[in-house]
Amino acid sequence: MERNFFQFSDVQECNHSCIHCKDTKGNQYTVKANDLRLQEIYKEAAERTVFYRRMSEDLYAVYQQKQAERESLKFYSQEEIKSCGHDIMKVINMEHTNEESKWKSAKVSGFFDALDYAWKRRDKYFKLAQQAKGALT
Repeated sequence: MERNFFQFSDVQECNHSCIHCKDTKGNQYTVKANDLRLQEIYKEAAERTVFYRRMSEDLYAVYQQKQAERESLKFYSQEEIKSCGHDIMKVINMEHTNEESKWKSAKVSGFFDALDYAWKRRDKYFKLAQQAKGALT
């Protein structure tokens, strides 16, 4: 289906003759390419590439820090906990440490998910900017 307009968020790829899009419902459509539309796509894609590059760099720095903390976490095995015998406070302390370590570990995986999202977005917009720039020349 061909349209006369497009939303930037729908753009999947572009070339010198047309812009291929997919809306939020999954419907695909194309828009005839012209220099103005391609320049608009290039400008927006370049800006978003820079934004997601910065985001991924910032998240990566935090992720590395959290990963180092994660590697230093102490988890007690069930055997270690059972070896405490009747010292209930020691058992509670070990179980509490395990729960706290699990929470911190899960927090690191959340940073990785955000970092992965930023990397994928950065790559998507970089590719789109390259396509638009190539179509303009």
